[in-house]
Amino acid sequence: MGKSEILNACDCYHNQSDHSKSGVRIKSNKLANAIAPLMLTASLAVSAQMVTEARFSGQAIERSGTGSILFDQTAPPDGNGITNQNFEAALDAFDSFAADDFVVDRDGWSINQIDTVGTQGTGGVANSVNIFFHEDMGGEPNPAAIMGCEYTNTAITAQVAGSFNIVLPTPCDLSPGIYWLVMQTNQSSNSDGQHFWSTSATIAGAEAHWLNPDDGFVTGCTTWSPAGTVCNIGSGSASDLLFSLSGSLTHTIGGTVSGLAGTGLTLQNNGGDDLLITADGSFTFNTALADLTDYAVTVSTQPNTPTQSCTVSNGSGQVNGANVNNVSVDCEAQEPELTLSSTTIDFGAVNVNTTESIVITATNTGTTGLEFIATTAPSAPFTLIGTDSCFSLTIPLAPTETCEIQMTFSPMTIGNFDDVISITTNAATSPDEITISGSGVSGIPVSVPVLSKLNLLLMSLLLMWVVIIHRRHLN
Repeated sequence: MGKSEILNACDCYHNQSDHSKSGVRIKSNKLANAIAPLMLTASLAVSAQMVTEARFSGQAIERSGTGSILFDQTAPPDGNGITNQNFEAALDAFDSFAADDFVVDRDGWSINQIDTVGTQGTGGVANSVNIFFHEDMGGEPNPAAIMGCEYTNTAITAQVAGSFNIVLPTPCDLSPGIYWLVMQTNQSSNSDGQHFWSTSATIAGAEAHWLNPDDGFVTGCTTWSPAGTVCNIGSGSASDLLFSLSGSLTHTIGGTVSGLAGTGLTLQNNGGDDLLITADGSFTFNTALADLTDYAVTVSTQPNTPTQSCTVSNGSGQVNGANVNNVSVDCEAQEPELTLSSTTIDFGAVNVNTTESIVITATNTGTTGLEFIATTAPSAPFTLIGTDSCFSLTIPLAPTETCEIQMTFSPMTIGNFDDVISITTNAATSPDEITISGSGVSGIPVSVPVLSKLNLLLMSLLLMWVVIIHRRHLN
């Protein structure tokens, strides 16, 4: 279509009433001459047909992605469309976006392909597209696109007369809810004219929305607004956009947490998708996974206040056509525990003015560091040796590690002695006690052997012989 033809067409639409099906009404012939190439509406172009028909323009568009159709809104067309184009830099004021909503009403979707129905005003070809998925915000797109579902300058796998087949470089994974598909065509109007996304008068959910940030089309729709009923583009009435989404169903990963008393427990799936757990009960990760995808649930941050240790069971596997809800996370108190080799020390009988020493081994049989905080010193003659012992540690005793507690007994007088020492640690059972006892004696008695009758007889004979020899020596 030549420039003069466009101008004539635009003048024609200028003369129509406010309910004209032109995309944007032109206010004057002067403005028409300036932006007529941009104001071409889908009504002037060949009306978009159903997907199976609109794609036949010398060649068919074959679906090159994998998966099944998840959402199909490619019919019925109403013979109109709305502009959704990223023009060359000189015409940035006319850059616009079009969007329509859809519902993920099952486990979740992993979208890998988009098919749209559209027209080209002058038979041009699009360079690429910008695709964004947004969450719903009160019947319109949330201003921020969903992270991981933003695709700028994305290649068009196949296109025929403005209808596109787009295979996404990476899937967009969505959990159940209402979302919006936003598309903008990257295309120069100088060489390829204007693209229009075809519409349908059959409405499902909210009507299509439109955005022209710099208001080059003078519609006032500088934020997301209903395309037909507010922006008065396309048919000028409520309409939906023609598109379909393909991919696979996704499934959620979750389970139950028990025994949680602390705060800060954080779980991960496949090394990401952090999920903070605040109480016992069921949990579900935010990101659903496609069928046959591996999953691995781990604890990335253990709870504290109080300190606990949480372990995962049934945490890994492969999604097999259904939600995974049997992952178990069990939390237990993570505390130190003091175990003594003996809680009783008996020195027995010890000579006065001498010293005996006994060593007891202390082991941390808990799950976190054991700290020796204080002890009650025993009374004399008992002494607790602090050097090179548990009480000289500068860092907590790690689980399974040992240290020594050395006691001495140095009686200065005869008598029986006993005492109790109390050991304070950060263990839940603290304090622990050791009872000590000992006796001071003057000396160890010598035992007298018991002789048999024969020995006594021999000893008597020996003494008699000594006496006889001694008397003879005197005579």
